[in-house]
Amino acid sequence: MKKKVLMLLLLPLLLAGCNEKDKTSYESRTAETTRRSGDIGSFNLLTPDNDTKINGVLSFTWEEASNCDSYQLEISETDRFINEEDYVYVKESNIYATKFDLNYTLPLKDITYYWRVTAVNKDHKKECNAAGNFFYESVKINEIPINIEDEQDWSVHKEGSKATVSIDRNNFFGNNKNSLVINFKKEDTSQGISKSDGWIVITKSEDRELYGTDAFYMRFFYSGHDSTVKIRVLDSDGEYWHKQVQISNNAKQTVLMRFDEFTLRTEGTNIGDRVFGWEHIHYFEVVFEKTFGDGVCVLSDIKAVRAEDYEDLFIKKLDFERDDIDDWTYENFHFNKYVYHKGQDTENPYDTEDDGALVIPVSAGFYGYGYQHVFFYKFFAPGDAVRFKIRYTGLKSTATFYFRILEEDKDMWQYRTPFADLKVDPGAEDPYKEIVIPLKAMQRMSSGMNGDGAKQFSYIQKLIFGLADNESYTGNIYIKDFEVVSLDEILDPSTRKLTVDANGCIENFDNYDSYTEIYYAWDQSAVNKDEAMKLDTIHKVGPSSNKYCAEFDYKADLEMATYQVYMNSEAAVDKNAFTIWLKDDSVLPDDPVVSYLRDKVAAEMTIQLTMDSGEWYRYVIPAVARDWTNYTISFEDFELFNAKSLVEKHPLSSDHVIHMAFGLQYFYYSQGADGKPDPKKPYPTYAIANPVYIDEIYFTESENTVIDEISSLIKPDKDNKDRITIDSFENYEDQDALLETWTMINAKEDNGMSLSTDVSAESKGGTKSLALAYKGSDSVQFNRATAFHKTALAKGMSVDLKGDDKARIVIHIDYRENGQLYDMRYIIHAPSSEWSTYEIGFDNFKALEHPLVAISEKTVKNIEGIRFVITNSDSTESVIYLDNLRFLNDIAYDKEAVTVIPADPVI
Repeated sequence: MKKKVLMLLLLPLLLAGCNEKDKTSYESRTAETTRRSGDIGSFNLLTPDNDTKINGVLSFTWEEASNCDSYQLEISETDRFINEEDYVYVKESNIYATKFDLNYTLPLKDITYYWRVTAVNKDHKKECNAAGNFFYESVKINEIPINIEDEQDWSVHKEGSKATVSIDRNNFFGNNKNSLVINFKKEDTSQGISKSDGWIVITKSEDRELYGTDAFYMRFFYSGHDSTVKIRVLDSDGEYWHKQVQISNNAKQTVLMRFDEFTLRTEGTNIGDRVFGWEHIHYFEVVFEKTFGDGVCVLSDIKAVRAEDYEDLFIKKLDFERDDIDDWTYENFHFNKYVYHKGQDTENPYDTEDDGALVIPVSAGFYGYGYQHVFFYKFFAPGDAVRFKIRYTGLKSTATFYFRILEEDKDMWQYRTPFADLKVDPGAEDPYKEIVIPLKAMQRMSSGMNGDGAKQFSYIQKLIFGLADNESYTGNIYIKDFEVVSLDEILDPSTRKLTVDANGCIENFDNYDSYTEIYYAWDQSAVNKDEAMKLDTIHKVGPSSNKYCAEFDYKADLEMATYQVYMNSEAAVDKNAFTIWLKDDSVLPDDPVVSYLRDKVAAEMTIQLTMDSGEWYRYVIPAVARDWTNYTISFEDFELFNAKSLVEKHPLSSDHVIHMAFGLQYFYYSQGADGKPDPKKPYPTYAIANPVYIDEIYFTESENTVIDEISSLIKPDKDNKDRITIDSFENYEDQDALLETWTMINAKEDNGMSLSTDVSAESKGGTKSLALAYKGSDSVQFNRATAFHKTALAKGMSVDLKGDDKARIVIHIDYRENGQLYDMRYIIHAPSSEWSTYEIGFDNFKALEHPLVAISEKTVKNIEGIRFVITNSDSTESVIYLDNLRFLNDIAYDKEAVTVIPADPVI
């Protein structure tokens, strides 16, 4: 476990100066008095005596050293006094007496600390004759240990997988206490979830009264393959109660488990009064479930405690006034942070509102990114979200704000949003934007996952605030009122439930302003360890009005990842079917054993609808289609899943559904003799981040179950696989149909678009083109969203244009690469008034300030939209005609050609 002193509480003296210091040390400074020089006399430490146990205020005394001005006191977890992030290290400087009381809490208890004093004058420093030590204990009246003394006290359940138990007496956690070590091997645990082993129970008979306590405390370490670890006890009336440990793989953890967080195990056990009788327990158990591979678990200092005695280990709110922000570190850019105080800046129009806010000034010349690292090494207080207020001044809204969390096992998760989304309406009573980020909404960082890849926001190493994509703009970022909260307490209950309208729309994901909001209503499991929900614009399909689809992720070879939402469906009457758009994008691992599967990997999806009368109706899709497909499922094909638990059974009715859930899973097997997966040969890969895309969830009317590929996917032409016709305008029946696909921005009274009969000669047989009318020098934008079939390949585009010899047309391609959206541009100056074909290889499209970004043959599927922006040098009214918009795969990337289209012969 990484450790450090988290903050100085009530420093005895104010900090003087803002010198840059090592990120893990703490110093206090006072004004100087006298300045002596020459040799300093020897001196000894007095109290505390070595090996003294201390659990109250830490008070240190030492002999006076002759000819010194001041002293500095150091406290360290090691006798080497290492000033590093990995160890507790405290340094108090400019002490003018031979006594010092430490008025704040050291972050780790029940370990030995070392201390020394150095005398200082103008020219010299002299350490005390010998360093001292003391044991910083946490034992209080209300702490009751579960002793770890002998391996014979612990037994392995004979019906589970094999494991060995031993006692480590080598101070593994640095707390001068024994540790319980549990080892298991791959050959003794399951090789697939389909087997029942991989279940291990380690039991200690422990008839113990726990009156006066309300939580278990322990030091914990786990290293191994995927596993669920629970602490379980048998209570006074014979009921088993358990609580899952949030594992930070390969990290020494501090675990605090409140008794009111324990749940009753009902399956196969005695059920008494359903009340956790923790006051008297009979067994203490460590339970492993779904353990597949080698592993080791180490526990130490197990005890029942009062949680309030450990409040100093929790983050509820950040008080920038008290937290020592001078010890925060920066990355790439030195922000010169400070805390704003009322009246400090007379030019600030929000003088009162900014009082106590952390201010991060971005100075002139700053380009790119910069982050502020805030080290804590504490638990998050109970809650499932963080909330804070933020505003910015001066910065361009094209920049991106970042908030990151680093877990104890070195997994880093992030939230990001454009500064444009942080805007507050001018004149608003509060100039700050409030951000609520559910912890489950934090997204994985591709370069920051150094742990087990599971979200475990319990013990936190640090928080990070910052920005990226800044284009040399100056300004201030203000952050205040940061706290850990519960969504149930701060959100309107109506926002936590979907309302189904009379058309049967359950969810189309278009009503969210931020991807975090999907987590307000939707909930996800944690057993699969790779659950994540995202709003996605890359893979969506359908008309331009379709704002988002959703991405639901899962991890292979583990329990089903489930996603669920409650709803009010009273308005959805007389519907007899359920419809949903799906696209699987599961990734085949780079492993030769499973390479035979190629494109056959796809999630099994279970859809469950729950009635207000208690019925669970389920429908299973064995393998979700790899391209967008509309699944319309008749209610007749849903099966009642919980019939045995019901007294009366009701048929599935759309206006009585109160809950919807999806389950996703996939299991890998070695290839059998018939070339297919052999169910007798599980081959778990634990492949992560397998996405399934979901959209347009409705109750509808259909007597039959119908599965159809969505027709709006853009595919290669049937008669020419090297050509992809994006639009020939022949399929639009009228203007309303056109506006379902094409949209306009900045279109004024005399601007607009319409279907025209003025067509290019090349489109012989066609009868329609697109007329883009404009007037004046203001630019007008015409947009078409795109969603490509997986077979789409192209190296450039072609378009037939008929201009007016004066307008400038900028063709924009919205192209996404590694999650970043780029605006790729190509300019056509004054297109001819004759119909002409423009062939443009993708190398001619350039992203401003990103010269290395390029569209390739295989990444054309990442194009989200095409825009035509028209401007004119005068105020006259004119029209540009557009026809046969295509992508081509049989041209060179660098091609740039204009060919006049011969007019149709006059007959």
